[in-house]
Amino acid sequence: MKKLLMLAMMIGLLMSFSIIASATDSGQMVSSTSIVNNPDKEKLCISRIQDFQAKAGFPKGKIVPFLIDSGRAAWIRQQDPDEILVAIDDGESIAKLITCSLNSKTGQYGPTSIENASSIVKWWQPIRPKNLLETQEGKEKAGSVCSEAAKSEVNREGFNSWSWDNNPKEVYEPKPSYWFEGNSVDGKSFNRYDVLVRGTLFYNVPDETELYRVSVLCLLSPTLDVKAIYVRDLGLPRKKLKKGELK
Repeated sequence: MKKLLMLAMMIGLLMSFSIIASATDSGQMVSSTSIVNNPDKEKLCISRIQDFQAKAGFPKGKIVPFLIDSGRAAWIRQQDPDEILVAIDDGESIAKLITCSLNSKTGQYGPTSIENASSIVKWWQPIRPKNLLETQEGKEKAGSVCSEAAKSEVNREGFNSWSWDNNPKEVYEPKPSYWFEGNSVDGKSFNRYDVLVRGTLFYNVPDETELYRVSVLCLLSPTLDVKAIYVRDLGLPRKKLKKGELK
């Protein structure tokens, strides 16, 4: 029940922030470093946010840099010069921009509005690392890094080839329902912007016409460094044909 009440409060905060008129937006994004927060109020804001997360049973988030529309930032500060803007990313759900101010109904200082990051919301966004998967060269590098690391992990003679779909996946939300891999590779949890590469290594086997298969799943960092590898022997195809037995 307590968690449901906390979720209801979060929905209320989201709705309160969504009604801000888009006419205030200038279209020019500025870094959060240009928004000067009162240091004491910022510490209090972060403390209250963490208290809120703990009571709701949510994972503790970390403060992350962000970009915000300069017109929107000016409008928010014009309404209340003491408002604090911080972005929180808990690594498991969508990053959030949280505004702290004095609640006139309770007299308490703390979170008063929340806005999730999304492709629809244009006036703010977390600062993300460079997306190397935007180019074909970056995609090919991800596949190459994975295959080389996997070959070293398998350490088997007779390598024949590496096959994959040339479609590495970026982890935007670390626990989305469509990741059939779960939320970790070989015990290493996903982080936002990590890269998943899936493929198969093929090996020659003496006196066998068909190839031995090893399934591979790599977890790479945003800079395409190897974080974890999971390999699984698939063996030879179900029908094993000896040389000379092909029909």
